Amino acid sequence: MQTDELIAQINEITGLALAPDSDSAVAFTYQNRNVLLRFVEEQGVCLVFTEIGRLEPAALPGALVDLMEANHLLSDTQGGALSFQRQSGMVSLNFLMPCEGPNAADAFVSRLNRALTVSDEWAQRIREINAKAIESVESTIRDLQEHGGTTGEPLSFESMSFGMTL
Repeated sequence: MQTDELIAQINEITGLALAPDSDSAVAFTYQNRNVLLRFVEEQGVCLVFTEIGRLEPAALPGALVDLMEANHLLSDTQGGALSFQRQSGMVSLNFLMPCEGPNAADAFVSRLNRALTVSDEWAQRIREINAKAIESVESTIRDLQEHGGTTGEPLSFESMSFGMTL
């Protein structure tokens, strides 16, 4: 099936108004997060890229260990692969989905809905990771303020575990 035809059928099913660019990609916003669908017609697949949230600097590096662990054999991502962009702090969840065969558009929309549900779950996890990291930093700052912070010793990175063993 041609990409344009598939996207037209997806639009009929979902009520979206997706229009492919010159690279056979379409983008839309879901739950205030960007989603990119990149169709590769020659292979009969679509790369689904979903932003799930930004990691707070305080969450690093511990959160990256959590993300890598979840990626192991795609065991905690329902077949998606988590990625992290250092410059923006954005965590994304990516899926490679077939988009050929009988009822291709219906099957694709069903898979896409499952992927978006998984991205919702991960967006919540990122919010929780960020909240925990911020609370850890705030707790450390409170401890320093309460105890005067006058030891003359600089605050070391090792003193803030960020939920990870150093």
